[in-house]
Amino acid sequence: MDPTSTQQLEEFFSHYTAMHYDKGERILREYDASPGVFYIRQGVIRVYLISEEGNELTALMHSTHNIFPLRWAMAGLPNIYNYQSMNGTEVWRAPREAFLDFIKEHPDSLMQVSQQLIMDCSALVYRLQHTVFGNAYAKVAAVVLTAGKRFSANSNTGGSVVVEVPLTHQQIADSAGITRETASLEMKKLKEEGLISYKGRSLIINDIESLGKASFL
Repeated sequence: MDPTSTQQLEEFFSHYTAMHYDKGERILREYDASPGVFYIRQGVIRVYLISEEGNELTALMHSTHNIFPLRWAMAGLPNIYNYQSMNGTEVWRAPREAFLDFIKEHPDSLMQVSQQLIMDCSALVYRLQHTVFGNAYAKVAAVVLTAGKRFSANSNTGGSVVVEVPLTHQQIADSAGITRETASLEMKKLKEEGLISYKGRSLIINDIESLGKASFL
């Protein structure tokens, strides 16, 4: 992200409501009218759907400097997702009209918002691709790879990558659309093959290029 546009967005949002959400707390429910546009000052937020049977499917993960719900903020479309804090999360919330006026006057900030939209759309396309073509192994590899690329400071350097967000087997299962038991088995395979490892609670991608081949992305 461009430091200038990030600073502009933070300066704008800092004039509005500051809020804190505990781990597991739901910030916004699907189809509820959003009270404003949220900017993540610190933390990680899970974006997910709930099926008629009550099963959860993680669609996206948002982290520091991300904005939501962009579907409503940018296009006025109803919010169709649930947003849940994955850890202690701090956000600012601004009125939609004020946000739109701001990005119209600040092209750099609009570019940053557009980049987030592109990344979100790419993640959803990857999910569709693996729903149609992927097996459980490829789906799990894709979830880990996407987390590594999006939530790591050194994902473009090759070699090992530390995933800087909590990623449990249940969360991987929810993202891949499989059971937790299946996710655990596939994670074990990735570890045995040397593609991933752990340091304490931190998940490490040992070879991001090889993991990409395993995920077919």
